[in-house]
Amino acid sequence: MKLATPSAALAAVVALSLVGCSAGGAEASDGESRTLTMATPISEQSVQGQSVAAWIEAVEEATDGSIQIEVHSSGSLLAGTDILPGLVDGRADLGMSYSNYHSTDLPYWNVVAYPFVTPSWHVFAETFQQLEDEFPEIEQAWSDFGVVPLADITNGAAGSATSEELASFSALNGKRFRAPGLMASVAAEAGVESVFMELSEMYEALQRGVLDGWIGTEFGAAVALNVQEVTPHFVDYGIGQYSGARIFANPEVWESLTPEQQSAIETVSADYPSALIPLVTEIEAEACDAVLDAGGTVTIADQGDAEYQAWRESALEVARATLVENAEAAGIAPAEYEAVIDRYIELAAETSASIGDDYVDGLALCAER
Repeated sequence: MKLATPSAALAAVVALSLVGCSAGGAEASDGESRTLTMATPISEQSVQGQSVAAWIEAVEEATDGSIQIEVHSSGSLLAGTDILPGLVDGRADLGMSYSNYHSTDLPYWNVVAYPFVTPSWHVFAETFQQLEDEFPEIEQAWSDFGVVPLADITNGAAGSATSEELASFSALNGKRFRAPGLMASVAAEAGVESVFMELSEMYEALQRGVLDGWIGTEFGAAVALNVQEVTPHFVDYGIGQYSGARIFANPEVWESLTPEQQSAIETVSADYPSALIPLVTEIEAEACDAVLDAGGTVTIADQGDAEYQAWRESALEVARATLVENAEAAGIAPAEYEAVIDRYIELAAETSASIGDDYVDGLALCAER
């Protein structure tokens, strides 16, 4: 199954993104457009792929075509874990990457991996932007790494699916899952053996029976990979956000743009990810159709189950310990990083209350159908 691009929703996203942009945009000094290369780890049909496409279309329009962006998706230019290093050394001009690919070298960004905080990527993005305002060391970390953050995009809550329907939460024990970043430690508390591999490799591993399932991939991205064909039984374990997703630029490339081009890109990016809500909601509804039409199941774990509650408690403990350990390895004092975790939790609750239910994760909505 290939998710169709919802053109009406995409057009609405682009139109919203352009509100406030200067009428003239920015033109190349020689009257010709400049093409920038972008590397992404995801398919063009996925939620993130279409979110990136919406941002690109808005940027190209806001700059009157003086900037064109050539996308190399599904890891075709750089593997997911190589995208940010590839920006640093100039192998790509722009890139989209996930925080869980950089749990040890960008620990501030990976604070979103702390589980059971919020299922909404909109809440997380707004919260993390507030963290960046409050903690200048986060901005310094981007500079030290060698990238320029441009725009937050979507990344749904952590989903999970298995080849066979599980009779109970305890049936996770002994299963072998693909799990990225901190999700490996969280899943291990339920007795799951975790393996990390690129998203593009997951389908074949599931098909061959190397894996029993996966955890820590968002619903829309998973269905775009057709994993419902090999793991048709989806479960929402309430983990919520587990990874941020952002578009970045190579610093030298960014500085080489005209002030008008930079301003246009910043204006477009300021509307993200909230501008993507209509687009993502439509794509995730199509993903739900694909799962249910194929005879799959979508359920929400019983959070009142004693084994679930014990897992949740231990998962929170191991998550905090792992995040702090990663931060300490990067030279951040444990007490300083714990303050970031605690502030993230506080701000997420405040942001959720102020934003409300403007976005509901597609996996949760699908479970209601």
